[in-house]
Amino acid sequence: MKKRYDDTILATACIPWDENFHFDKVNFRLEVEHMIAHGINHIYLFGTAGEGYAVNNAQFEEIVSFFAGLMNKEGMYPMVGLIDMSTDRMEEKLKIAYKYGIRDFQFSLPAWHQLNDREILIFMDSLLLKHQDCRFLLYNLGRTKRILEVDELISLAKRYENFVAVKQTRLTEKDIIAFQEETPLQLFLTEQNFITLSKTVDCSFLISVGNLDLEMAKDFFRSVKEKDNDKIQYYQEKYASLITDLKNIMNGLYIDGAYDKLFVKYTLPAFPIRLLPPYEYADQTQFDAFRQSTQKLL
Repeated sequence: MKKRYDDTILATACIPWDENFHFDKVNFRLEVEHMIAHGINHIYLFGTAGEGYAVNNAQFEEIVSFFAGLMNKEGMYPMVGLIDMSTDRMEEKLKIAYKYGIRDFQFSLPAWHQLNDREILIFMDSLLLKHQDCRFLLYNLGRTKRILEVDELISLAKRYENFVAVKQTRLTEKDIIAFQEETPLQLFLTEQNFITLSKTVDCSFLISVGNLDLEMAKDFFRSVKEKDNDKIQYYQEKYASLITDLKNIMNGLYIDGAYDKLFVKYTLPAFPIRLLPPYEYADQTQFDAFRQSTQKLL
């Protein structure tokens, strides 16, 4: 079935904060321009790794306006996340980003309480139906207390023509076959699931640990699409080793951005890895160990 969104690499732009937790425009520009220079043109703000759950409206507008300016080039597809607890707050964020030319949005279900079936429709009617000239990607994850199943996604895709894609980390092979055959939604998966499930059906690549080397990540994407089994095996082992070493070095449970900012800093050494309070992040000792380990594996 023809998909509503490109079959591509989707990447996040993490937000750098200075010592006073102000937006660091210099390092953010370097990060986004680095991705663009390496041919990454589908970039989004404010998922979990981008701390979309944490920013206030002033920070949101400052960062979105700057991001929109950096992405205001032919062939660029900026996307902005709308993570929040209420529909009205998501609407406020959408209107801010819309003002700066953004038309692609990433959303999750409100998470204070698990939505029932009727509430899901009320929520999506109020967000998607009101903005028919925008496209929406669902960040489908357990933090919202309800992961939408494949049959639900198929039904919602029929109801909302501007519902174009889903981002999630876990699906069974049976689920993805049904998803791909029966829905026009594009599906984005991170490295290991992208490898596993692409053996059966087409899906797209949500870059994570691949941020450590974007040229390698692009070659990985091509290899999976071309069914180059030797290269796929090579990358599968390499990415698995990188993730294993990272988990051992971090030695604890951290929010996503704590890991993703290490990937950015490995490539751009001046990039700060601090997260907005109260979330913990890696210290310099952990980063040094990660850098040394990664240099041996890449």
